[in-house]
Amino acid sequence: MINILQLSVLLPLLWPHSSSLDTPLHCFDVEAGPSDYIVQSSGQIYRQSSAGQLLSEPVLLADLSDSGWHFSAHHKAVQSWLPVTVLGAQQHFEQLILLARDPSGQFDQLVIVRIFPQQKTVWQFADLQPHLSDDVVAGAVLPSQPDTVESLWQQVQQAPGWWRPLPGWAVQLPQLYAGMLYIASTSEQQTSSCPDYPLDLSVKVIHMHSGHKTKPEVEITVPHTGPLHWQLRVTPEQQISVWLEQDAQAWQLDAALQQITAECLDCYQTLDLSQWPQQIEVATFWYEEGAY
Repeated sequence: MINILQLSVLLPLLWPHSSSLDTPLHCFDVEAGPSDYIVQSSGQIYRQSSAGQLLSEPVLLADLSDSGWHFSAHHKAVQSWLPVTVLGAQQHFEQLILLARDPSGQFDQLVIVRIFPQQKTVWQFADLQPHLSDDVVAGAVLPSQPDTVESLWQQVQQAPGWWRPLPGWAVQLPQLYAGMLYIASTSEQQTSSCPDYPLDLSVKVIHMHSGHKTKPEVEITVPHTGPLHWQLRVTPEQQISVWLEQDAQAWQLDAALQQITAECLDCYQTLDLSQWPQQIEVATFWYEEGAY
């Protein structure tokens, strides 16, 4: 019997991924974790298991190959929901956080795909929406008529996902806190080689359901190669701040952690320590058959 670990090794051999510089995260350290999904370089997404229990055969959920982008096999899957939708009811789904590279422009794309329970439809790239414009959401630019911010938000709610271009290359998968995606990317585009250090990074904070920026981006300089780690710290005011660390060096990205709320597309609330879960994930247990 093939277990999930063996399948995770076998399927990339059957479906090879690109190993050249046109694949996101090629130049940076990444931590591989267990997943129910397989992402091919060409953009096909398969479910291989459910909560670690193998399916009889992989199920195709999305085919994003029409984008022409090269997708990283590394991805994240999170449980998510929209509290109020155009259908008048809550939507529960898994949200896949993906990175792809546009070979024509040599820059990365942040791609979000929603996977619904018992999904039968295979999503195509044309089903996804571009991210909502930062300026339109902030009211700095009026949307094209007859669209309004509200109607654009309704379109996003009905779509199975969205995508957003990034400047240069992403250096790691996004981190998700309280409904906001934190993603660090190089501030310059690379073409034929991995970037040199020290490396200038731009950290964006992005709404997980629409893709628009929720805060101004933060510029930092990383002195040398090596893994970057996210950390939450408690402030003297008993609020939570977001930091990015490398070895003994740390950069504060958010003085007070905020979460998205259901009142409007651009509504947030600041969280204090009493509102934040006090658990730390120490292990992930997958279904095993025949284990004692």
